[in-house]
This record gives sequence, C-alpha cells and structure tokens, in this order.
Amino acid sequence: MTDAHFIPFKGQFLIYRPLRRLAFVGNGALVGYLRERAERPDTTPAQADIEAFLNQIGYWEATVPPDPAAAGTVSRPSMAVLLMTNRCNLACTYCYASAGTQSPKDMPWPIARAVIDAAVDNARGKGDVRFALSFHGGGEPTLNWSVFTSAVAYARAQSLPCDVSLATNGVWSPRTRDFVCRNVDSVTLSFDGVRTVHDAQRLRCSGQSSFEAVLASIRALDASGVKYGIRMTVTPTAIDQLPQGVEFLCSETGVRSIQIEASFTVTRGVYADSSSEEGERFVAAFLSAARIASRHDVFVAYSGARPWVIAHSFCLAPTQALVATPEGGLVACFEAAGDHHPYASAFAIGKVSAGGIERDLTACRRFEQRQQERRAACEGCFCYWHCCGDCASRAMVSVAPTSVRCHVNREITKEFLASYIERDGGVWIGRELAADVVATESG
Repeated sequence: MTDAHFIPFKGQFLIYRPLRRLAFVGNGALVGYLRERAERPDTTPAQADIEAFLNQIGYWEATVPPDPAAAGTVSRPSMAVLLMTNRCNLACTYCYASAGTQSPKDMPWPIARAVIDAAVDNARGKGDVRFALSFHGGGEPTLNWSVFTSAVAYARAQSLPCDVSLATNGVWSPRTRDFVCRNVDSVTLSFDGVRTVHDAQRLRCSGQSSFEAVLASIRALDASGVKYGIRMTVTPTAIDQLPQGVEFLCSETGVRSIQIEASFTVTRGVYADSSSEEGERFVAAFLSAARIASRHDVFVAYSGARPWVIAHSFCLAPTQALVATPEGGLVACFEAAGDHHPYASAFAIGKVSAGGIERDLTACRRFEQRQQERRAACEGCFCYWHCCGDCASRAMVSVAPTSVRCHVNREITKEFLASYIERDGGVWIGRELAADVVATESG
C-alpha cells in the first residue's frame, strides 16, 4: 500500500492514508502488523479484532489519485486577478515586491477590462453560473483608484454574477473604506497582531503608525458584514509574540479566519528559507496560537500544512486564474507583480493587451514541469498531496525535502492530524462518515 504513512509522534505513530483522509494513532506492533499485511497479505495471519476495526474505518479501501489533467494548461480560467500597482502607502519590512521603490506603474483600464472580458467569456464557455474578480499585487490595489472602482463596476454590470475579492493592507481613506464595504464580497487584510509588532513591521511610508488605521478598517468590515480574513506575517524577531497577537485579534475583532505565515524574505524583495532555529520557534508559536484561536472558534491556517487538500499543484493560479501585471504581463503567481520581480521571467506565461489575452501554453507547460520536478523530490512524504511541492516562490529558495520550510510543513501537519484524531474520538475520517462508524463512536 503506497499511500500509507507511519509517522513517529510522541512515542507512538500517526497512521495516515492521505488519499483516504484517514488517520489514527497506533503503537509499533500495529505498524508492524499493517506493514506485513500490506506486503504479504496471503501469508501474514489476520488478527480478527484488528481487522474488524480496520474494515470499519475503511483502512484497506483502494484509493484513486486525482486526475492531473483536471487542472491542466488547457483550462479556461474564469477568475480575473488584477495586480493593480507597485505603489504602496506602507513600507513593510518584509515586502516580497519591495513596493514603492520602483518607478510607479499602475494598471491601465484597457488591460483590466481585457482580463475581465476574458474571464467572463471563459465562464460562459464552460457553462459557469458566475465568475470572479480579485485585486492583488505588489502594492496596495486601492491606490489605483479609478481603475479599481471602474473594474468593480464593470464586473458587476456583466450578465453573469461576479464574486469580488480584495487583498489589501487596510490603510484606507474614509472614501475607500465606504466603497469596499459596499462593493467587495470578501477581503484578505494584512495585520500583524499587537501594536508593537504590527508597527515594527508595517509602518507607513512616512514612518508613522498604521495600526489604528487598519484596526478602523477591520471595525468597518465587522459592522458591514463583509466576509474577511486576516493575514499575519511573522518575522524572526516577532515569532514569540505570535500567540499574543492572535489572542488580540480573536478578542478585539470579529475575525473568523487567520492565515499565519513565516516571513520568507531576509530583506525587502529578497527571498530566503528560514534558519532551523527560526523554524522550530515558528512551529511552537504557531501551535500555541492555533490553540488560542480554537478556544475562540477562529480558524487558523498555514499554507504549507493543509491535510484537507488533495491535489497535484500547490496553487491554482497558473491554470485557474488570469493573473495580470500592471505592465500587461500574464503570470503564474500573484507575487510576480511586475517586470522587476526576481522571478518575473520564470513565472511569465503570456501577455495582455487591449485586444485580449494571449496565453503562452508552452510557457505554461514549462512552469508546470518545473513544479512537478520539484514535487517529484517529495515522493514518500506524507505531505505530498497537501503541499504539492509547495508554493512556487518559496520553492525557489527552499530545496525539498530537506529545507526548513519542509520541516515546518511536516511538523504542523502532524499536529493538525493529531488534533483531528483527538477531536473525532480516535479516528479522523475527513469525509462523510458511514452511519455505522458514527453510531459506534458516539455509542
């Protein structure tokens, strides 16, 4: 059985079949039995009590991996992602795009309209009942105000309904705050926790605090009912304050989901893997923060540990989204926000003009091939189907399977699995439970 993993954990083993979304805890003797039965089913004596349990939870059931062609380069993306500008009103210490240091570039309206038109056409061609528009980029999207508001209005005017989302730093004027709360469906807002940490990492370009401005935006989102999540970035100097930051957000805001990520830049615009010491500290701080969030019924996520994901690729952006830069490039990653990005050429997969979208399928396949080559090094890892070779930008500086990020991914995934097992009474089955299993466990 190639998809069974026996993961040492606190003196026992997590017995895990990712494709079955099945996990439970066992001792060394059970692991030995499972290995022998899988390798020599005809000669290894079956133990009736163990087999009754295994059959009840479906341990021996065959699995079929997802079809890699389902998300291939021939897809017709119905999500338009506009990387609006390289300008920013903040000077965050860890900014992957080093926003505000290049010559200002804003996406012009013809480019934005062409990407929206292509997403709508693709949605109609596939028979989708709606399409999506997302604002992102290597700067603050709302600073390209006229194109931002025009794009939202244009998307709303289409015959298909549109889901509008925004990734933002939340430092908004009253006009921006009002527009977002009335016109955007979901927001991802960057906020790094307690004031001392947030302002050490996310000051305005003028050097002034941004803490109160972002908190005011969160209050407005809470009042308006707009769905939002908070993105926290954790630098090495702020790792130990992460639990305190999560407690603050859970207690002082209405947030229901928080994404926590370790910083992957050593300075603005320069990528790097973490040190071993930083990785261990991040794991401990993340798990402490996750326990705090759980007490508040707030969902906490980390991109490298996703046991609920079964896929061939870490990210759907290369195949399921049309991601356009201000200069009119079509790219495979939200972070490749302009020609100055260190991985711009590696992530380029086409171009956009007022006349429409031109996807370079050769470049798309080349990008996918690089990702799958990276993923091939991960065979045998229990995170293989979850991190899927990991984020393309992280993979540039993080060599699988020995990188610190890989270690962090595995450690957090193990803890997630253990928590699911405990929560579900000894066996985690991440699918609809059979009625008899539910009855047995609840009885």
